[in-house]
Amino acid sequence: MTVISKIDLFFTNVVAWLIYKIGYVLVALIGITAIISIPLTFLEYSEGFADLDFLETSLIALFFIMIWRFVKKSRTAELSYWSAIKKLFIVLTLGLLFLNLIEASFMYFLLYDQGNLTVAFVERYDDRITFFDSIVLIVMLYGLIPTAKPKHVNSAHDKKDSQVDMPKDVDNDSDLELKPNGM
Repeated sequence: MTVISKIDLFFTNVVAWLIYKIGYVLVALIGITAIISIPLTFLEYSEGFADLDFLETSLIALFFIMIWRFVKKSRTAELSYWSAIKKLFIVLTLGLLFLNLIEASFMYFLLYDQGNLTVAFVERYDDRITFFDSIVLIVMLYGLIPTAKPKHVNSAHDKKDSQVDMPKDVDNDSDLELKPNGM
């Protein structure tokens, strides 16, 4: 291996490591933002919990219950807390990216049809958008939980000598004859 290829390999490994770490940091930041911002979107008038109705309170509680369930099921699937949190952040990030794609596409088509979008239009449908976002994230957290690893069942094919154990009272070949039925 030449010196130039060693340097190239070193910089390739460094860049790949940086991309990997920066990607996880960005996913973690988006996941943390989702965990904080989804409940805060319901607190729009700075009145705290006094302004929340039953549906909004239920969605906030259900969101946190789904996060707790996701981590609990991840631990049941024998993942470490760190792996469970990484999977949780990945699911939340994918959900938010999906929702942003849907909302941006909707806004683009409205802008194309109308020629302009006003803040009043966005404010008019803000409650519905927040409700839709919350429901989609809750469904994603519910449906994309890690499942338990299947237990490995030993079979005759897994044995090293790949032979099936015969019962003790039967010789391997001497007592076994193939006879047609009825004879």
